[in-house]
Amino acid sequence: MTSVHLPHGLDGLQRLRRRFGFDGNDLRRATDRRQRAVGLAAAVSFAGIAPPLCAGVVSLTYRSGLGAEAAQAATHRLVDARVTRIETQTTGQMRYSFAVLAWTTPDGQTHWATVPAKKAAGPGAIRRVWVDASGEMTRRPQSRSDTVMTAAFAGAATTVAAGAVPFSAYMLVRRRCDRRRARMWDVAWARLDRRQMY
Repeated sequence: MTSVHLPHGLDGLQRLRRRFGFDGNDLRRATDRRQRAVGLAAAVSFAGIAPPLCAGVVSLTYRSGLGAEAAQAATHRLVDARVTRIETQTTGQMRYSFAVLAWTTPDGQTHWATVPAKKAAGPGAIRRVWVDASGEMTRRPQSRSDTVMTAAFAGAATTVAAGAVPFSAYMLVRRRCDRRRARMWDVAWARLDRRQMY
């Protein structure tokens, strides 16, 4: 009889399917069938819950990101900040340098910030920094790539969270089934030993 060789990837999927009890082996015991039923229920629940939940979270996160893009583009701006002095700090054998920046907003107020000093920076040097509507230093405005990446991470985290409950339930049932199978094997070996004695 000619054996059928599956592609490497499909062969691995078949082994994984048998490992989790998703095959139609008629010799499986009630414990095995119970584990298979729970596994199928977990897979179906994940397939039913994860896609719509993930899509909703991604859509909500993306719309929120678009709002943040518009708001920050309207309020954040670049200003010229002057390096007023360089400060150093020693921690153990490490030495760190910081630049103290100062800039003036259109309303005449002077703002200060301390940032890591670049090697070429010195007192009097000019550095461009982002500031918000209040004139305080902030991060650059959120870009479209930031929004897309945040939405993607939110979708991935939601998918993992949606799968955690059914997967944990299946693994709990599988652990109990493994213990029951181990006890059944012990009983079977004990019976075999008694038969050999007599």
